[in-house]
Amino acid sequence: MDRQTELSDQEAERWLEFEAAMEVVPRERWDEPGAVPGWTLKAIVRHVAGWLEDLVAHLEEMRDGTFVDPNESDEEIDARNAGFAEQAVSMDADEVWNGLLAARAAALALWAELTTIDAAAVEWFVGETTEHYEEHLPDLRRVAAG
Repeated sequence: MDRQTELSDQEAERWLEFEAAMEVVPRERWDEPGAVPGWTLKAIVRHVAGWLEDLVAHLEEMRDGTFVDPNESDEEIDARNAGFAEQAVSMDADEVWNGLLAARAAALALWAELTTIDAAAVEWFVGETTEHYEEHLPDLRRVAAG
């Protein structure tokens, strides 16, 4: 099995866990505080979708040979995360969920298109999919346990 397929399979396995943890919580509870301090479940879902949207842009650049790693500072990343959480406030749960599904589908399609899987591609793909899902699984489970 090649590296690209192996990482795709890992993403799919972790996604199933992530999705299952989200599906346990009824959509009407997605606005309740406490998923993470200051964030709702809806904010977490929008946050993961936002970083997947970034992954899509980076994979397009990698495909086109124009990728330059943004090397964002912690302050820039924190500001982006706050922006994603703020966006979630004016969105309904289904809109946030559908955005996540669309961003994931676009990322997987671009990942499959890549003909060169270098260290940057692996780092971004794994970091914004498998590792990101794993990072937030405890938050989702905490909300589900309610």
